[in-house]
Order: sequence, then structure tokens, then C-alpha cells
Amino acid sequence: MVGHTDGSKVKGNNMARFFVPEKAISGNTILIEGEDVSHITKVLRLREGDTFTVCDGMRHDYLCSLEAADKKTVTAKILEEQENTAEPPCFITLYQGLPKASKLDYIVQKCVEIGVSRIVPMLTDRVVKEGNPKRERLAKIALEAAKQSGRGIVPDVGTPVSFAEAVEGAKRAELSFIPYECETKRSLKAAMRDKKPETVSVLIGPEGGFTEDEINRASAAGIVSVTLGRRILRTETAGPVTCGNILYEIEG
Repeated sequence: MVGHTDGSKVKGNNMARFFVPEKAISGNTILIEGEDVSHITKVLRLREGDTFTVCDGMRHDYLCSLEAADKKTVTAKILEEQENTAEPPCFITLYQGLPKASKLDYIVQKCVEIGVSRIVPMLTDRVVKEGNPKRERLAKIALEAAKQSGRGIVPDVGTPVSFAEAVEGAKRAELSFIPYECETKRSLKAAMRDKKPETVSVLIGPEGGFTEDEINRASAAGIVSVTLGRRILRTETAGPVTCGNILYEIEG
């Protein structure tokens, strides 16, 4: 069993953070493999005794010291174990209308930093260019953003789903919202007032927004249309703003 040390006695590097699968942890030792080995030894140039943080992706953080390293592996000794405190109390799923170019990269990065737990690309009537985003690249972006922001999990980036599938998934959350520029009465703040849900879903349209038919279909499924204010936001801005405001209301 891993003991807890006095944090004042151990100086960790908050910028050096790595994720490993649970099977990489054995007793008081963690074995790090893959690209992180090069980052630890060649980029950060950590040496024996230097400290860094490892997370198992299950909300457990480990303060470790480097014991040994070669070209393929880094062996770390666990000095302290604690629950990760960066995860929000609410699991947010963002269904994002598939945008053009590299906008999805930006959306994934920023939403992971904010605290979103799952991101699902969505095909809607006004998606300009349908396609299958490269999940491997998006997963890497999510991983790096999770490291940077101190997350206790690496949020999943799903494969594209249809609008109908997104609606079916979204309506299972305790609260589900669809920001719509033609909504003028119900604000997100008002819709969130005095609510502390454990699950929330958000549907964001692509560059051309949602059609009236899509809004009606979402409303019929119990998904609440909301306004984000007087200004119309770009698709790559709307998701982070909506999710950030939801978490502000819940955590505030």
C-alpha cells in the first residue's frame, strides 16, 4: 500500500505530468513507456531523484521520483498518492457539429482544458464538409491538454454521429442544452439556476448553425434551447463558452 508523505518535504514539478495505464503501476513502482520516455529524458532532461507527477487516468495522482531510465522505459518510485482534485463534479458531453479545417483541434484542446469529459463530432444538415476526423490526432491533442490542465482523466473523443444519434445520446443526461441564435428568452444562466446536475449534454452547430427543423427535433426530445447572449459566436467559440459557463454555475 502506498503511503502518504508530507507534501512540504517533496518538491514536485507541476509542469511535468504523465498518464499511464493502470497496469503500469505495481506496488510502489510505475513503468513509463512510449513517447513520454523521450520527453522525460531528452526534453525535460530529468535525472535520478528528480520528481514529477503520474496519473492513472482514473483520478489518482502519484508524485514520483525517477529511479532509472533507458531508451525504452522510465522507472519511477511512488512517493505520494492522492486523489486528483481537478475533475469537475459534472460529466459534460459536447456534441460538436463537424467544423471545417483544424477547428476541431482547437475545440478539443480548449474543452479538455475547461473540464469537458467527452467530445463527440456530429453530422448535421449544414455541415460543410463531412468526413472522419483523425481520432489518433485528436486523442493526442486531448492527452496533451489533459496533461497541461492537470486533469485526472483523458477525455474521450468519439467517432462522428448523426444528429439523430446525438439527440438520443444527449437526452439521457440530467440536463441537455442546444444554444440557438434565434432563442431570445431563455438564457443559459437562467436555465442553470439552482441546478447541480451530475451529467450535462451540449449540442453545438457547425459554421452554418442548426436548421429550424433540427431545433424542433431537439426540443421535442426535451433538449432545451438557450441563448448565449446578444452576440453570435463562431462554432469553435460556442462550445468552450457554453461548457465553461455551465461549469462556472455548477462549481461557483
